[in-house]
Amino acid sequence: MKTSNPDVFACGDCVENVERISQRPFMCMLWPNAQAQGLVAGYNALGLPRKFPGSQNITAVNAFGSFGYSIGSNMNDLAGDDGIDVVEKTRAGAYYRVVTVKGKIRGAQ
Repeated sequence: MKTSNPDVFACGDCVENVERISQRPFMCMLWPNAQAQGLVAGYNALGLPRKFPGSQNITAVNAFGSFGYSIGSNMNDLAGDDGIDVVEKTRAGAYYRVVTVKGKIRGAQ
């Protein structure tokens, strides 16, 4: 949670952090991640070294009786990767999608 200035720490929506599975930099503007980053930034500001392990996007929504959730990476996050495969299923009024890269699950919606 350091910046280029050793006396300034940053967290939340203004920082780029590491996606836990791919270890690639990305923006993760979700409250639980910002809270964890703030804790790490606070410890470091006090001189108590801590390292932020990275983030994983997990979201859920209930809109007008329809539920949606997402975990991990989506197709936009993985654009340009080789070996992307998408498995989509629809049943009983529900839609499911799993995104893999080279056989490893990277996200689900």
